[in-house]
Amino acid sequence: MNQLSAVCETIRNAGSLALICHVNPDGDTLGSALALCLCLRKLGKHVDVLCPGAIPKAYRFLEETATVLSAQKAGEYDAAVLVDLNSPERAGDCGDVYRNAPHRAVVDHHLYKEEPADPHYIRSDYGATAMAVMDLAGELGLAIDRDAARLLYVALVTDTGRFGYSNTDGRTMEYGARLVALIGDVSGLIEELYGRVSLRHTLLVKKTLEHMVLAMEGRVVWSILRKEDFAECGATAEDAEGLIDTLRAIEGVCACFVIRENPDGSLNVSMRSTREIRSNEIMELIGGGGHAQAAGAHLNGDPEETAARICDACRARLKETK
Repeated sequence: MNQLSAVCETIRNAGSLALICHVNPDGDTLGSALALCLCLRKLGKHVDVLCPGAIPKAYRFLEETATVLSAQKAGEYDAAVLVDLNSPERAGDCGDVYRNAPHRAVVDHHLYKEEPADPHYIRSDYGATAMAVMDLAGELGLAIDRDAARLLYVALVTDTGRFGYSNTDGRTMEYGARLVALIGDVSGLIEELYGRVSLRHTLLVKKTLEHMVLAMEGRVVWSILRKEDFAECGATAEDAEGLIDTLRAIEGVCACFVIRENPDGSLNVSMRSTREIRSNEIMELIGGGGHAQAAGAHLNGDPEETAARICDACRARLKETK
């Protein structure tokens, strides 16, 4: 059960708030949190956006990202709100800020088996949390200005794959149109987001294809990138953004995933799928989650064993759909 009014009540009663992003921040968690921050400051509230880890280079062109704080610089707040996540475990070292807040709430669009105990507005039928933030602003009686609209548009366009993923429907386009009406020309935003890639990213694409493995006659495809691959390319984790799309675009692929080995030996998995397989269900098997056709996980384990486990689960799902 969604509790939009309860979330709004939590916000109204707080003089100071922390809006918390998830680990490995993407455009939706950053854009949604920053836009909500701008809206709530109009109410005279003290609002900080907190994010675990560095802001990815892809989003640093948004000047508002310079105001984002780390957990170490966080203050004390009357309330804390998770934006684009539903558990403090996904907030990294910012999780304690949420746990220690007197009042808490969640604004999200991911699908979960269990609803959080705190007041929450979770719309798994939405293409992005940005849409839920727009609802929240409306319920609070707050106008979205051009600056907030730009942030929300970045959130919406990135989480829907430029309105190309299966989470895009007529309502998604309607919300997007409302934002474009406020922004005007959005071509500059699209150019900043998608117009250029680094040489390091291009070299990682090459590695991804070199390590590509196909199963079930090419219906399942994956690649493993180890620490050594990143070192050879002079690349970091942020250069790996979008590598999964290289595999997703291959004709005949029903499920694909990229396993990235981090400097500490842990693994990040990014998965995409067609309607035959629910990515979130596969990722839940290894402690992750997400959306039906786009999900991920962070875990400790052997990359090859993890790949085999994911592949076996995909194979089982595809056999069920025959």
